[in-house]
Amino acid sequence: MKRLAPLLCAAMGLAMAERGHLPYDSLYWYNPGQIDLNCFGFSGGGTLDYAVRFTIDTPHAYQMVEETGIYIHIGSSGPMPAPGFVNIYDGTATQPVAPLGTEKSFGPVNVDGWQVQDWFSDFIWLYPSQEIWIWVKQQHDPGQSPGACDAGPAVRGYGDMVSFDGGASWVDLADSGYDYNWNIYLTLWFDDVEEGGASSLLELTVSNPNRGQASISYFIPRPCAVSLGVYDLSGRLLVKLRDGYTDSGSYATLVSGLSPGTYIVNLVVGEESRSTRMVITR
Repeated sequence: MKRLAPLLCAAMGLAMAERGHLPYDSLYWYNPGQIDLNCFGFSGGGTLDYAVRFTIDTPHAYQMVEETGIYIHIGSSGPMPAPGFVNIYDGTATQPVAPLGTEKSFGPVNVDGWQVQDWFSDFIWLYPSQEIWIWVKQQHDPGQSPGACDAGPAVRGYGDMVSFDGGASWVDLADSGYDYNWNIYLTLWFDDVEEGGASSLLELTVSNPNRGQASISYFIPRPCAVSLGVYDLSGRLLVKLRDGYTDSGSYATLVSGLSPGTYIVNLVVGEESRSTRMVITR
């Protein structure tokens, strides 16, 4: 498995760096040296709906979501009265539209810190120009401020958003009078077939992808539980080709009935996996 080195994507305005709790490619807006310096909430208590949005560019397309991290601030007024919830959505530049993963809960939080969620099992794949939202909901008591921020200034026009009507509409955090960025990050994982680690013996190839079908060949180095599936770029499983205990050896299977487009073929053998893109033509 290959972990891509962190890099800077200036075109998107995304800060990307290697930090102690972010070992892989990471997308975020906040200053990593300014965690939990400013926070805000509703003085009368209630539920805070807040989110970050990332526009996926070409270098980050066809990667898969690894994890999210949300820093929850309670200060001296905790613990939070109820668990918080986070989910990843596909959306537009102004609105989350469709959930891509299973909503995850955390807490109730009783100490300031990162709430980290693993999304690997949801197989959330990214594609070019996709608008990815990380939407957090946190109930809080009067005086509590669950949305932790940096000290600013806000990265305007991109992705720090807040909703005051339960998610029906969203406004830029800076336009609400808060010149900060949410302490929320998204990490990405990419399993490259051709550049996989030398210690792995897994093999996965796609050949003759046309006319709605393709041949998929793979090698299993040891008897193990094996899963092989074809996913669309939203992470939705389209075809399950194998799911169960499999002897070691070379295998080949034909997948058909696919519309022209780009797909992800994912092979999981025990705790190892390989993925590759498959482009179907007419």
